[in-house]
Amino acid sequence: MGRSLSKILLGALLVLMACGCQPKVLTNLEVRTVHDTTYLSRFRVDSVIQKDSIILREKGDTIYMERVSYRDRVRMLHDTTYLCRTDTLTREVVTTVEVERKLSWFQKAQIWAGRFLLLAMVGLVAYYILRLKNAKL
Repeated sequence: MGRSLSKILLGALLVLMACGCQPKVLTNLEVRTVHDTTYLSRFRVDSVIQKDSIILREKGDTIYMERVSYRDRVRMLHDTTYLCRTDTLTREVVTTVEVERKLSWFQKAQIWAGRFLLLAMVGLVAYYILRLKNAKL
């Protein structure tokens, strides 16, 4: 009965030790902004040149009329298109973060008691080893 109770207590202690060290899972939103810029520049030349001339000549009883005129229409169109689109992309990122917190006074006391018991066990083992060596001599 004593051995089964100690095995149950040891198993419960191992389960408690394994459950106390779980990492914390955090869910973060990752936001990324994407800019898409398009720049188009077009030149278009539209030209019209007309020559309008009136020439009348007569030598006898003189009629001279000479008129030459040019009508220029040179038009240059500059078309610029600038588009900027902004998209915001979001996605969930699951990260596992080890969170450390301060120990309570009871947990600190347990750590010190564990160190003391570990030293006591090492001392007892050394004592029994020396005792066995002296008994064989």
